[in-house]
Amino acid sequence: EDAPVSRDMVVQELFNDRIHTRRGNTAIHMQPIYRDDSIKLPNTERSALQTIALPIYHGITKEDQEFVINKLKGVLKK
Repeated sequence: EDAPVSRDMVVQELFNDRIHTRRGNTAIHMQPIYRDDSIKLPNTERSALQTIALPIYHGITKEDQEFVINKLKGVLKK
């Protein structure tokens, strides 16, 4: 909502730099199999729309970490 750029723009810009991301959190109560419109979890729903998961895995090098961090900082400054 009040972020300087949209999640979709961040994801696209990082993808353009060969950094693969995915949606961060999932609002499980909104998934078709679990959907229950009587449940209202506004923080969970907002988080599901605004978060991303950055690359993290065993063995990621310090150099790759710095690459991702620097690219993310660059995107957020736009």
